[in-house]
Amino acid sequence: MNIVLFVIFVLCIIFTPKKYKKITNPVFTFTFMWAMIMEMAREQVYGLYSYSPEVMQIIVIGIVFFVLGYVIAYLMRKYTFKFKRKEHREITYRLRYNLLYILAIICMIYYLRYFMQSILLILQGNNLEVIRRLVQDETSSSPLNDLIINFVILPSATALEVLAVSDFWLGKRDKKLFIMSIIIIIMRIISDAGRTPMVDFSIYMIIGFLLTHNRKNEKTQKKRWTDLKDRRLARKYGTLGVIILFIMSISRTSSTLLRQVYFYYAMSPVMFTTWKEQVDAKGLITYGITSLNGYFFSVVYLLKNMFHLSYPDLLKTSYDMIALTDSSWSAIAQGNIRANAYVSAFWFFYTDGRIIGVALGMFIYGLIVSRAFFKAVNKLDLKKISIYLILYQGIFFSFIRFPFAKPYYALGVLIILLIAFKPVIIRKSLLNDTGR
Repeated sequence: MNIVLFVIFVLCIIFTPKKYKKITNPVFTFTFMWAMIMEMAREQVYGLYSYSPEVMQIIVIGIVFFVLGYVIAYLMRKYTFKFKRKEHREITYRLRYNLLYILAIICMIYYLRYFMQSILLILQGNNLEVIRRLVQDETSSSPLNDLIINFVILPSATALEVLAVSDFWLGKRDKKLFIMSIIIIIMRIISDAGRTPMVDFSIYMIIGFLLTHNRKNEKTQKKRWTDLKDRRLARKYGTLGVIILFIMSISRTSSTLLRQVYFYYAMSPVMFTTWKEQVDAKGLITYGITSLNGYFFSVVYLLKNMFHLSYPDLLKTSYDMIALTDSSWSAIAQGNIRANAYVSAFWFFYTDGRIIGVALGMFIYGLIVSRAFFKAVNKLDLKKISIYLILYQGIFFSFIRFPFAKPYYALGVLIILLIAFKPVIIRKSLLNDTGR
């Protein structure tokens, strides 16, 4: 069956027009990554347990419908849905820099305490593995702290990473925004020994460079010097990110790095199999609540605390099941090797509606992400690239979970869509006069 996934990947390359044959194309990333994941899982290296044939079928169905969503997005690429406006006017978007500075300062103030605690532990001779274990074992947290971290800090930090990179490659390269974002990333990875902020930032830098680099090459020869400078910057930050990630990985694990990387990617079908059995045993069908938990839970959480309501039963059951996948450690390989999370995006759609949920969910997901890609390629601007970067991150980590199930990601997307940018109306005649 794995050969089917490679065939799908090759067909996507063959039938995609030259203009969109880019590494940044989401359908290439998604199909190739899952073909490799399923092949790695099939090999069962390091004693990895096998996954069920049904899970393989579900994943293939999900990928096929993701590709169908991509095809529909391609057919719709020239159509836009917008309110009618005067023909001599055009709307562009600019970052609200002052607002982003405020959000960045709030994040830095919040993380400062945890950052200093981790620095003291490191100075006492502890490594990042110890810090990570302490963070995971911490159970006491006030409702106010939960509200602040989940609804303000994490969504803001998530959005700031994307916006700083977009501004770096396509905007005015605001030094304050970029430096603040780097400081927040450093504070986060030291505070909880998590690698996610650095990995996300590296992905954004690479994909952002590839998108904007291609656009510059399509314009004029005058851009070549800037393009060369961008190449050097991309190499510099990319190399630095790889070095930091390598050091963190060595510091956090006592097992071989190769085995750890293998399990990260290959265990998703095994985890999907385990938690599919849990969902089937409970007869749980959530009708979209699980995959969009980030939005449903955020709204209900605020209403509950404002009006002293109780959680709807289905929402609470769905939330508890998601929380279990993160908190419960299941055996994935011989030698009692255990893991949490990594149930893949397919599990969330399966919990929503079984096979139909996977097909429908992946079709819509493929449609949305691909449409954002075509918009970015056809008319690249700060807002379009920001939206696509954060959506691409979700595709890249689909072997862990469906990103919109996490409130911080779902709210981070809303910050980019609704808050971070201000619309600016410009006259088309002015555009023509300036040669833009």
